[in-house]
Amino acid sequence: MDKTQVMIVEDNAVVAEDCHDSLMDLGYCVSSIVASGEEAVEQAAKEQPEIVLMDIHLRDKMDGIEAAKQIYNRIGIPVVFLSAYSDKDLLKRAGHIGAFGYLIKPFTENELNSTIEIALYKAKMEKKQAQDRIRIQNLLLEKEVILKEVHHRIKNNMHTIRCLLSMQSNLIKIPEAVTIFQDAIGRIESMGLLYDKLYKSENYQDVSVKAYLSVLIDEIIEIFPKIKNIEIKKNIEDFIIPSKILFPLGIIVNELLTNTIKYAFHDKEKGIIQIEITKEDNCVFIIFKDNGIGMPEPGENMPGHFGLSLIKLLVEQINGSYRFENDDGLKFSLEFDL
Repeated sequence: MDKTQVMIVEDNAVVAEDCHDSLMDLGYCVSSIVASGEEAVEQAAKEQPEIVLMDIHLRDKMDGIEAAKQIYNRIGIPVVFLSAYSDKDLLKRAGHIGAFGYLIKPFTENELNSTIEIALYKAKMEKKQAQDRIRIQNLLLEKEVILKEVHHRIKNNMHTIRCLLSMQSNLIKIPEAVTIFQDAIGRIESMGLLYDKLYKSENYQDVSVKAYLSVLIDEIIEIFPKIKNIEIKKNIEDFIIPSKILFPLGIIVNELLTNTIKYAFHDKEKGIIQIEITKEDNCVFIIFKDNGIGMPEPGENMPGHFGLSLIKLLVEQINGSYRFENDDGLKFSLEFDL
């Protein structure tokens, strides 16, 4: 079994020789003895010993602490300090550079041996931890590349589906069928926006209500080219909500907004849509109101019937309660607990 290589940095020849003899008696191999900090850095790079025993007060400009800092940071060799001084400033400086041990002169062979063995074990553990960190970082980078590729493909697939629906709707001459396709396109865009927000979020389980729904409302509006006579008033508080709730909430807002834009303002010169989302304690309140024609009387044909049925199912999914009423237009109220 090869002996552990130790380099001694000591400018007192008598002390250096005594340390050398102690190391030999303990079964170590002394690779060299140097007397200055600059020589220690140069020699350590050449010899690559397993550990360096470093005096702090050396005769040249570079003291032992600065030499130890360069040896460990540049070469990765652990350093144990040997010093006759134990004042707080020295100990603090030694601690800041990550000393692997600090022995006060004079010391016994047993103290020297145990200090070296502990320092070597600590260096071994730090090296293993560094290797583990690198391995974990590489795995994370690999997974990040895979995640980006999956994200790119999902976005492309969503965009492809939207384009196919849009192309198909352009070929259809039946207005009711075109409406169905447009509704489907809106729902896909709502899902795509939430997915994009979740992907970009540091916490994929929670998303800002304001960041998501405010942008979703703007993007839904852009689908309708003839909306200049409709004013949208948003009052959305900024709070975090679980994505499993925000997803159905986005679909609900999408259904309300698209149905209102398409059906509520046929006899109006100017339409107003108000959307208010607030949170009190653990309860969320949503009010969607317009100044349109309101809800049809019972028994009349109700446009957007599928959308209304979908809203009912989604409200049940989040364990909420809702109400439609006529109040100088349509008013939709929803509340649920987080």
